Amino acid sequence: MTVQEAFTDNELGQLDDVDAAKSGSAEDQFFQECTSLVRIWLQTRELRKEPAAPDAQAILFIYAEAPMVDLGFDPATVDAPKKIRKKLGTLAQGIVVCNQNFKVMLKVRELLTVEDACDFAENCLSTSVSFAIAKVGQYKMQIHRAFQDLDEWLDDPDEIPVNIDDIHLTPEVIADDLERFHDAYLSTHLARAARHMWTYDEKKSVHRLGERPEEHVQSFLLSHLDGLYGRASVFVHEEVKNKGGRTDISIARPSLGKSGKVNTVLELKVLAPTNSPKANNDWGMKGVEQADSYRNADTDAAFTCLFDARKEKLEMPDLAPFAKSNDVVLKIYSMGLPPEAVVKSKVKAKAT
Repeated sequence: MTVQEAFTDNELGQLDDVDAAKSGSAEDQFFQECTSLVRIWLQTRELRKEPAAPDAQAILFIYAEAPMVDLGFDPATVDAPKKIRKKLGTLAQGIVVCNQNFKVMLKVRELLTVEDACDFAENCLSTSVSFAIAKVGQYKMQIHRAFQDLDEWLDDPDEIPVNIDDIHLTPEVIADDLERFHDAYLSTHLARAARHMWTYDEKKSVHRLGERPEEHVQSFLLSHLDGLYGRASVFVHEEVKNKGGRTDISIARPSLGKSGKVNTVLELKVLAPTNSPKANNDWGMKGVEQADSYRNADTDAAFTCLFDARKEKLEMPDLAPFAKSNDVVLKIYSMGLPPEAVVKSKVKAKAT
């Protein structure tokens, strides 16, 4: 078991040099803003030694591209919108409609419990709406991505912790957290992220991965790590461009080194059941090459994470030696496939 140490004062002093920029899709940025706002509010209460908020206290964040024009739901169901700002530090509960970077925030209800938030989502929001329910007294965030089945989500929401502790992150700690993410989100076809990745080809009676599976994994992992790693110890960002392409996720945090910071890079690849063994092997090799190319002077480890959705989990004997020769940490996570539908043969009825 890895022992996690708190940051020293010197390490925490380097945080001002680490810019926790939001990144990813507009929806990803919205969820990062939700987590950041709640985390800062919780940290402030802790610093003031104020009592914990009630378990039932909640904030319902609703994403809208242009809240001033369209709230995304019937305005008759809420109070008159009141403009607020994220830096005021006064948002402790209620319903608020925001754009992706929280430049526009409209509060439309003052008081809210977790039960109220779920009722509002069920009765007033459509499946196409992105929203998050912050259970502030429980240090948790429930995330609903656009077009997730709302009834299914309400029964089993995607819930992440909002950690405010200072964690001393190492590649070993990150590797352990990646394993736990895989177990909860991608290990079976019904896991939290995997259940949204598959489409069914009725003509051929087979399941296929949906479009851009790496981006799908990236979105869930980004939210997971952003909530898990406290703001004082790490920020998670993606799409850092360099000569090798774009880093899927980079985890940066303060360090006592010359630059005052260190980063770990993650390259994500999905091995598809419809690809040939050679194509999947080449895809894995490319992931190793890309992870290696993303390093800079502050990188402590480069990971290639292969999420294996192949029907036959064939060995790829050249992959591990290639990763080792490039000093890349190779992790392969098995994904369970949906069961194929049983096609019943038609039996002609006997003439009477």
